[in-house]
Amino acid sequence: MCTNSFSQKVFYTSNPKEADYKIFVSQKEYDANWIVLKTNWIKSVKKGIWFEVKYKNEADLVVYIVKEKYLADKIVFFTEFESKIKF
Repeated sequence: MCTNSFSQKVFYTSNPKEADYKIFVSQKEYDANWIVLKTNWIKSVKKGIWFEVKYKNEADLVVYIVKEKYLADKIVFFTEFESKIKF
């Protein structure tokens, strides 16, 4: 899997079968398996800092967002603080 990669270019897919992980985005930090930070700068990416790419072949990690927590492989909370990253 791509989680060992230091680069975290992420592609959000609409096809759950092509995803590395099905994720549920939580509004509660304490629910999360992964606490990640989103960035708009490709040069800022590293483990736990996600940059959204437009094409699957550019991605290190392909994720599918589920609507129900029990369907997820991982529960994700997006933080604004790099010090809170847990990935």
